[in-house]
Amino acid sequence: MYLIIDCGNTSIKTYYFENSYLQNSQKYALSEVKKLLHDIGQNKAITQAIFCSVSYNISLLKQIQSIVPCIEFNHTTKIPLINNYSSPQTLGPDRLAAAIGAETLAPACNKLIFDFGTAITIDFVSKDGIYQGGNISPGLHTRCKSLQQNTQLLPLITDFSNHSLTGKSTLEAIKNGVVLGIIYEIEGYIATYNTIFENISLFFTGGDAFFFEKTVKKTIFAEPNLIAFGLHRILQDNADK
Repeated sequence: MYLIIDCGNTSIKTYYFENSYLQNSQKYALSEVKKLLHDIGQNKAITQAIFCSVSYNISLLKQIQSIVPCIEFNHTTKIPLINNYSSPQTLGPDRLAAAIGAETLAPACNKLIFDFGTAITIDFVSKDGIYQGGNISPGLHTRCKSLQQNTQLLPLITDFSNHSLTGKSTLEAIKNGVVLGIIYEIEGYIATYNTIFENISLFFTGGDAFFFEKTVKKTIFAEPNLIAFGLHRILQDNADK
């Protein structure tokens, strides 16, 4: 059994793969490290693990390595893509893992990957298996928090249902501005890439993926576990045989 540990900005997620199939997953708050370590220690079927973190959490990695054989995914790890990023040591490993997940699920085609989390990342993998790079912008909730925290009167918006083109109140104006801004951003990227590359497969992942999948009139692979599939592929290529 392979264990995948994805340590993000707001939570830690674990995924258990057996015979290349995702069996189950678990989400932990960043404050629940003791519970995470306890649960890992209780699962005696784990043979190999991989640790991916958007921050350099060496303490947690060492604690996990004291329980199970675990590798860290970083810029020196062998991957099944060519990385064309000019500063691979600064590239978020979650972005690269998502790109590898997309390559695993849809090889030999151009891929545009949107990850909707605390930040929105947009990454491109060409059909010849090269990760070409991408962009980063604030996520849905990050934009709302920024408006609330950096102004004196604007409220925090948490309900994004029933957005419209023109707001009739300040609440509607914020909701529409944030949601439509992201939608137009997505559609702009898709349209521009389609003028340059043919046969692009679109992947949506992250916590807000399904929300935006409904708003974009394109064929999209919405896979919330895309990073996990990428990390599983990396672990398969690097695990002790």
